[in-house]
Amino acid sequence: MTIKELYESVAQLGFETELEDNSRFYFAVNRAILQVNRIRPATSIYKLNHFPLENRLTDNTFEPVIKDDEALVFVAESAKSYYFECNGDGLATIEKSADGETWEIIKSIDLVSANGRFIAYKGLILDGESPYLGAVRIKFSGDYVYYVQNVALYGGLLGAGADKVPAYSKYIAYDLASLTDDFLSFVCPPIVDATRGRGFVLNDDYFVEGANKILIPASTVGIFDVCYNRRVREVSAEDDMETTAIDLESDLSAILPNLVASYIWVDDEPAKAEYYLTLYREQAAEIRATREHLTPVVYRNKTGW
Repeated sequence: MTIKELYESVAQLGFETELEDNSRFYFAVNRAILQVNRIRPATSIYKLNHFPLENRLTDNTFEPVIKDDEALVFVAESAKSYYFECNGDGLATIEKSADGETWEIIKSIDLVSANGRFIAYKGLILDGESPYLGAVRIKFSGDYVYYVQNVALYGGLLGAGADKVPAYSKYIAYDLASLTDDFLSFVCPPIVDATRGRGFVLNDDYFVEGANKILIPASTVGIFDVCYNRRVREVSAEDDMETTAIDLESDLSAILPNLVASYIWVDDEPAKAEYYLTLYREQAAEIRATREHLTPVVYRNKTGW
């Protein structure tokens, strides 16, 4: 249904060919679009490519690791960048070795605590201007006790600058509100593994954080279809009435005229407005009833049943 078709339908309900106030029409239409969309919210899919960089460390540092009297060392081969989080005061050195025995400092990093919080540090591992291809290690030392966590020595780069080095954690967070321009809320369940074609289990295989973040394990790779309720497009007087379509599915657009008419005549002709509102509610109830009797979608758990 186009704006013009909706306009003509609403005018005919008032036994007119034109409405007295077009601005009132657009206000009523946008209010009605939001109302009708609640019957069956418009959805969209964001295709999420989840391919975290390889951490060449085998040590599990998702939980804090203490640096006490002895230096704390993490070693990997041909690492191109590093990331870690530290809570405390000390020194971290990025070192290289050609034989695995003699180590040369490439970079020194002063570690300073702030209000007892973990601070993130990251950067590139360069031998001059090029990545070092031999053994690399991060050595944590100093006179004080402190903690480090989420230590990573990445084997790849996402870009030329240190700002391209990703954070390392057990779960990687994706903010759908930032990744899309029409996000409202998640569908439940919001995610399907498009690579494997199986159900992806909420609160087991992944988590939802707050209103708009998906958390996926760093140990998992794949392409995921994230389904979300999207924001429907409003209309305005600047739109071409003949070509601009109402952003609702056809059966939902079909019940718009009665609701728009009820809004427009609520002050001038309340009896007429109430009549059209009653018709709308009956139509909306029929759509809801039809939806409830549809065959439900079957979700499979991660074991396949």
